[in-house]
Amino acid sequence: MPGETIVVRYPAERSIAVDHNHPRWFDCGGAMWVEIYTCDPNDIYRPYLEKHVGKQGWDWDWKLHYVGTDMESLERTGALKIKIRKKHAAQATAVALMWN
Repeated sequence: MPGETIVVRYPAERSIAVDHNHPRWFDCGGAMWVEIYTCDPNDIYRPYLEKHVGKQGWDWDWKLHYVGTDMESLERTGALKIKIRKKHAAQATAVALMWN
């Protein structure tokens, strides 16, 4: 898809509240929500992107960002490459500023 590509830092581990619709939900005997620790970009960045940009896989998508071409330098740099569809290019700037 044509659009803007930005590189943002990989999210640090943090706690988030999830309800029974979340895949990581576990039964706590009738709780309305539970708190989990995660550093998964889909848990942390996806809610904002789906609200302000659109659907993942159509309006935006992400992949891990690597640096280098040889095996020794193929280390995770702690970054994600997010591609945002051209019609949402203004949001790409906001996301880059917010998450870097």
